[in-house]
This record gives sequence, structure tokens and C-alpha cells, in this order.
Amino acid sequence: MGGSIRKKVLGEHIVPVLRRCLILALCLFWAGSSAAAEEAGDAMGQDAAQQESSVVARVNGTIITRREFVDQYWSAVRQKFYHRRPPETEMAAFRHELLNGMIERRLLESEIDRRGIKADEDAVQRRMKRVTARYEGSDIWEKEGKRLSRELHDVLAADDRIAKLRGEIEAQAALPDASRLKDYYQVNIRKFTTPPRLRVSLILIKVAPWEKTAVWDSARDEVASFREMISRGMDFAIIAKERSDDDSAVHGGDLGYLHGGMLSPEAEGVIDGLKVGEVSEPVRLLRGYALFRLDERQPEHVNAFADVEQRVRDMWLHEFRQKAWTDFVGGLRSAARIEIDENALNGSAL
Repeated sequence: MGGSIRKKVLGEHIVPVLRRCLILALCLFWAGSSAAAEEAGDAMGQDAAQQESSVVARVNGTIITRREFVDQYWSAVRQKFYHRRPPETEMAAFRHELLNGMIERRLLESEIDRRGIKADEDAVQRRMKRVTARYEGSDIWEKEGKRLSRELHDVLAADDRIAKLRGEIEAQAALPDASRLKDYYQVNIRKFTTPPRLRVSLILIKVAPWEKTAVWDSARDEVASFREMISRGMDFAIIAKERSDDDSAVHGGDLGYLHGGMLSPEAEGVIDGLKVGEVSEPVRLLRGYALFRLDERQPEHVNAFADVEQRVRDMWLHEFRQKAWTDFVGGLRSAARIEIDENALNGSAL
């Protein structure tokens, strides 16, 4: 029943994932469909015919066969894990995630049929051209193009119809009034707070990571000489323009306003200890030796509601429209009759 598979509610997330898997599966077939078939076929062994026709899941009476699942499974594995073989515990969760996506797609396709939603054929054709352009003229395309083109068209048309359904559902999220927006702003005040910022200038002498110790020592000594010149009154910006190897040299070494995480831990550790106007000791970085000057330190700042009202509105709409869609998909699942055959899902071919 519907509640039996709700171990992981994927809502709006799994449908786009599945869509990419479907399109990727077709593309992989074009690039080498026989290899994919052999990989799945070899793993199935002698009972391949029986397993291919077995039912992995039933969704309101419609079935998802093991063959359908295996075709999408191998493409999805390549996309997510490349050539790495993840732990079986991770693969088991991945199989359920993929199947849940297929189940949700069946439910959504049934709903768009019920509502009579039509695809935008022009948009579908434009997407088909983008996907198939790289394969046209190839031997695989010459042999299988017509059949695979029909399959791709059906997938993209369904995508378009689902997007229209989602638009209908999300449009039902009413625009908030000023009072609700202000409440949302207060509850999420951290999202509308500008973090502490530093304005920093840099002089860098680049050194390749593989250079010998003598080269690194020479760069350190050169940067140290710059610091001595600055301490005697030489303008930091002039030295940066003439001698720095960083792109900021054209701006006199000015890196602009930075917040936490924008520089390496080594650089941040040094800058955090500086006073405004102070120049650091030479700092060894991955790409050379540097001098930093702290030009300005701005504290955290809470932006007034009036200054961020449009951003608050946009975030509120995004969040509540996403929730409306997730709730809608969850409602379809709750009302559906869904059965999964765990043995067929986790069989020897996987």
C-alpha cells in the first residue's frame, strides 16, 4: 500500500533526477547500447528472461518491470558513481531512491492524463534537437535513431506536461500579505543578515608547488623586502602594481570585500590577527608567498526589512511553492496503491 514505501519521501527532488536518468539512458544507448545490454545481460545469468519480465512494483494496477528498472539502473549508476563501486548498503538505498522516482513519475503521468494536460510540441522538438545533435550521423543513430527518437520524444513530452502540472500546483500558493512577510523575515532573520566582511589587499610572488626549497626561500625573502619597504613609507599599492603576480595587481592589490571562506585557511588565519592598516608577515600559500594588508573590517549587519522586502517575498514564494508541490506529490503517493517486490528489486542482476 501507499504507506509501505514511504521510507524516503523524495517529493519534487526525484522527478528531475529521474528525468536526467531517462535522457542519459537513451544517450548511453545511442553511444553503445549493446555494451549496456551485455553488462546487464551477463549479470542476469541463465534466468534473464524470467527476471526481465518479473514485476518490481505495481502502481495503481500498472506495473514496473524488472527490465525497465535495470535499464535505468545501469545508466543512473554510471551517472552518479562513475566507475567507483560503492558499498552495497549505499547501493540498496540508491535502488530504492531510483524506484521511488519511477513510481512518482507513473503517478504524475497518470495525473496529467487525468487532467488532459498537453505538451508544447515546439518546446519538445527544440529539446530533442539539443539532445540528439551529437549523435546524428553516427552508426548507432543510423541503425536505432528512429526508434530511440520516438522514445526520447515521449520522455521529453511527459517532462513538459509534468512541468505544466507543477506550474498549476505552485500557482495556487497565494501571495503573502505584508504581515506574513514580516513574520517570515523575523523568523529567518539570519538569511537577511550580511556577514562580517573584510577589505584586504595582497602582494603575491608566485611559486610553483614543485619548485625547490631555494626558490621558495627566494620568494619569501623578496616578499619580506617588500614589507620592509612598506614599513619605511613605500605605498603598498605601488609595489602591488609593479611586483605582484596576482590579478589584483592592476587594482593596487585590492581584493575588495571578502567574507569567511573566500580565502584559504592559512590566509584567513593571518588576516584575522591583523589590525586595520597593518601588513602581515610573509605568508606561505599553495601558490607562493604573500603579504596581506587589512584595509577595513565591517561587522555583521542586519538588513532592514524595507531594504530586502523583494528578496523576502521571492524566498517566501520559492519555499511555499516548493512545499505545495512536495505536498501534492506526497498526496498522490498516499492515495495510491503501491506494492514493491523486494526480491525482484534486489536481484542478482544488480
